[in-house]
Amino acid sequence: MSHTLSRVRMAKAMTFLVVFCWLGMVCPAVGASHVIPAPASIQQGEGDFLLTPETRIVAHGPAWIEAAKLIDALTPATGFVLRASASRPADASTIELSLKGDVTKLGEEGYTLEVTRERVT
Repeated sequence: MSHTLSRVRMAKAMTFLVVFCWLGMVCPAVGASHVIPAPASIQQGEGDFLLTPETRIVAHGPAWIEAAKLIDALTPATGFVLRASASRPADASTIELSLKGDVTKLGEEGYTLEVTRERVT
């Protein structure tokens, strides 16, 4: 499989993952067990990430395409349009999408996800 194809699959997985994580926050019945592809491991922390109209989608490189898809997917569900940015604003929560590093070590549909009160990366 080519490196480009792996990045495309990872980008798609990231988009679906963020949408499902958001659903898990607003619909408790949908949780990590409903994330596709299923996580290999989960470390449950404390707190919540709140998605608001001020939340920014920060994208890097080829992740811009996935950021646009994420904004389109979340708009009907939230009732507001999130804005994209090339850099993380100091005063807003963020969802950061990037395709970086050696994605082959994560597997064909591998991803990493970290959620804090301020950001999803």
